[in-house]
Amino acid sequence: MINIWDYAKELPKVVIETLNGKIYKGEVICVDDADDGEDEDSITIELNNGQIIGVYPSEIKSIRKADE
Repeated sequence: MINIWDYAKELPKVVIETLNGKIYKGEVICVDDADDGEDEDSITIELNNGQIIGVYPSEIKSIRKADE
């Protein structure tokens, strides 16, 4: 499983590829612990178009820091 906490301190720009083949590029806003009723932590990123999305580790095929 992907360790999203590696991106929590620095909050870099990342590229995330999901298991269903979608690719997202954006800046990490935060990494959150699972709340009550949730099974997983999540990573929230702001995409280049301003959209904000959250992704669970179980949905991530790969994640890496983006080239500037």
